[in-house]
Amino acid sequence: MITKDEILQKLTDYTVQHGMRILGAILILIIGFWLAKILSRATAKLMESKVHLDPLIEKVMVRCVHLLVIALTVITVLGQFGVETTSFIALLGASGIAIGLALQGTLSNV
Repeated sequence: MITKDEILQKLTDYTVQHGMRILGAILILIIGFWLAKILSRATAKLMESKVHLDPLIEKVMVRCVHLLVIALTVITVLGQFGVETTSFIALLGASGIAIGLALQGTLSNV
């Protein structure tokens, strides 16, 4: 028969093991969102000062950088929980190629 102490010990072990994963995931999310904001602002400043593009293209580029960092953050968190992330990264690469080909004509006029 399982005693109360054994149940308490298993519950404590489970909480410690998965609690650290959850805390790690929360920390990764906080850093990822912070980094996305920093890189978006840096991209916006770079676009305004060095590269003089149409304001709409600037907004699209800044948004793409922001979404890319957020996507990488989410993939990292999923990897933290043991989810296989290879297919997600391949999907991100294919999306990047599609966006690049879609903007090819627009950016060639710069």
